[in-house]
Amino acid sequence: MIKKINFFSRIRKKWLFESQNIRDTIRKIIPEDLKFSDLKIPFACVGVDIFTGERIIFREGNVLNAVLASSSIPGIFPPVKQGRRFIVDGGIVSQLPVEEARMLGGEFVVAVDVGNARLSQDLQDGIDILLQCNKIMAQWLTRKNREDADLIISPSVDEIAWHQFSRFDFCIEKGKQEAIEKISDLKRSLRKKKLKSFFSSFLFSH
Repeated sequence: MIKKINFFSRIRKKWLFESQNIRDTIRKIIPEDLKFSDLKIPFACVGVDIFTGERIIFREGNVLNAVLASSSIPGIFPPVKQGRRFIVDGGIVSQLPVEEARMLGGEFVVAVDVGNARLSQDLQDGIDILLQCNKIMAQWLTRKNREDADLIISPSVDEIAWHQFSRFDFCIEKGKQEAIEKISDLKRSLRKKKLKSFFSSFLFSH
């Protein structure tokens, strides 16, 4: 009986953790007062209004708040309120935002896919099962985006559980290692892209 009560009390909760948990982690990387206009390299991130389904591309304002909103996994963290909107992780509509990068003017898109990792064979509880199902869905949805990217980088971060926010340094290092290994592929892809662009402009200008 106690187990049933505990189960239903958890189901009725709107989210498992407060936003302060993830905010504290993000603050270690992003200063609280950093604005998009302060960035030397253009940056954008994607969120979704939980009530309208509208895709939101953050390109201005406070960077920390934008990243927090676009990182709020539904059911795990609360939506981030911005004006009349309640925003959650944009991954529910765009796990690999290649299309968004093109919309922002990206001519050569390098996509970093951390969602293509091996599926876990050790599911401990309902949350693990829910997130595993989400990973399967995301892998199917991102196939088209992977094809549209000019280059894919897939860091090996299979061992990192969804809640291990303190291991972001490890993930960043894995990303660096994978990027270094892809440098020759990057140069080759850039040459092909430039050659294709040259012939296209030559043909259409004559």
